[in-house]
Parts: sequence; structure tokens; C-alpha cells
Amino acid sequence: MKPRLYKKVFLVLAAAVMLAAPTQTLHAACGLWLPGCQPASVQETQHPTGSNTTAQASKSLEDLTKKLTEAERTALNRPEDPHGRIKTYVRLMEARLNAARAYLNKEQYTATDEQLEVYAGLVDEAGRFLAASVRPRDKANKTLEKGLHDQLRVLEGIRRDVTVMHLELAEKALAAANRVRRQALNALIGDGKILKESPGTSKKTPQEL
Repeated sequence: MKPRLYKKVFLVLAAAVMLAAPTQTLHAACGLWLPGCQPASVQETQHPTGSNTTAQASKSLEDLTKKLTEAERTALNRPEDPHGRIKTYVRLMEARLNAARAYLNKEQYTATDEQLEVYAGLVDEAGRFLAASVRPRDKANKTLEKGLHDQLRVLEGIRRDVTVMHLELAEKALAAANRVRRQALNALIGDGKILKESPGTSKKTPQEL
């Protein structure tokens, strides 16, 4: 047989083997990804399940609870309507932020970081509670937005005054406050639009937006 004929026969046989072999065998043999037949690990990465999201939220809440004082845990476990719970979050967030500012004034940077870490956790939990339990246009949205609006000024001052080595947590806390404030504004407006703003526009009021 001529070389070209050999080559054609080889290609036909190879194609027949690939069509007959199970997809898993091909993956194992040469790491080949066929269209629509991606490995399970890739599918999980591209399409995370709702259970994973719930597990992450539960883990975050568990980690936060360990860092709260007994008085803070009692306050958050007290039966309240959604607006009352949001007011509790705002109060606890403000107390932690004021403590961070006080430690920073004394140049106690590690203690400042600890307060900011708990503050950011409380902000995240307030955002999750808002999404799960507060209706659009409810006054609780306004309460959270107003509280975070006032706290952003303190956060910006902390970010400005903290040392470079301790800047990360200040940035994290500021980003969380901006994100949840936008969430509250969207829920307050109730039109489904996603507001976008940079840290430099964080001082705008709902009336200005």
C-alpha cells in the first residue's frame, strides 16, 4: 500500500476507536474535553450549587459568631421584626467601627484590625439578612442605607490614617459597606436596577441618585 493510503487507513481506525470509547476513557487517556462533556470538576466550578453557597454563608456566620461578645450574640438572637433586626445590626456595626477608630488613635493597629474584621462580618450578615427577610421599599432598607452612609465617613478616615501594613482590612471593610449600601439603595428604590458607584461617590444621598 502507498504511504498516503496507510495514513488514510490509520485516521479512519483512530476515529472509529474514539467514537466507540466511553467519554471517561478518553478523559483518562489524553485529558480530552469533548464539547458538552466537560469533567465534573469543571462543571462544578462553572456552575456552583446553591448548597455550596448556603454552606459558605453558614460558615461565615459561624466564624463571625465566635468573634462576637456575649452581649452582641444576645442582641442578634433577640426576637425582633426585620426593621428591629436591621437597627440592631447598624448599632453593633457602629460600636465596632468607633472602637476601631479609638484603637487607631492610640496606634494599636492589631486591635484596629480585629475591630474592622468583625465590622465587615456584621455588614455582610446585615446584607444577607436584608436580602432574605426585608421586602423592597421597606423602611428597614432606608435604615441600613442611612447607617452605612454615616459609617462610610469614619471608614474613609480610617483608611486614610492606617499604616500601609494594615490597609487591607480597612479596604475590605470599606468595600463591604459600599456594597451593602448599594444593595439597600436598590431595595429601597425597588425598581430592580443595579446602582453602581465608586468609593468617591459614597457620600451621595438617595435623593441625589
